[in-house]
Amino acid sequence: MELDIFLNSQAVQVEFCNWGWLKERNNKFYSWTGAEVPVKKTVFYESGYRGQDVFERITDKEIEALQVLIMYHVLTDNLRLTYNHDMWNISERAVRGAEGIWSHTSYRTDKLDIHPQQELVSMLMRIEDDYHRIFKPNDIKLIKSE
Repeated sequence: MELDIFLNSQAVQVEFCNWGWLKERNNKFYSWTGAEVPVKKTVFYESGYRGQDVFERITDKEIEALQVLIMYHVLTDNLRLTYNHDMWNISERAVRGAEGIWSHTSYRTDKLDIHPQQELVSMLMRIEDDYHRIFKPNDIKLIKSE
């Protein structure tokens, strides 16, 4: 419990409206609640991810909104923008409170709502590169409105 309180106090948490992994039945895909998800809204992992092959696709608009939100918090809250390549599996570094971008899957084995969709991974890596190319760490300290 104390670890949860510490981690939550050091984090900006974002939740996607996403079913995560999907079950296939008769060439159709279903969420854990039984809601049908159209094929065009799915992504397939050939080698699987955490024991599952098909997930609901995170939309381009959701990825763009996440990018804006991340940059907002990096600039206004002086957060460190670091993409952690080990964020897609349980990470001892995440659990110990290492800086950077993490996901549910960095902390919990039962979470499958976020997955390493290529467009999402590319965006996270690109904004980290852009940020570090434009700004030197600790160069920016924005004044927060009171």
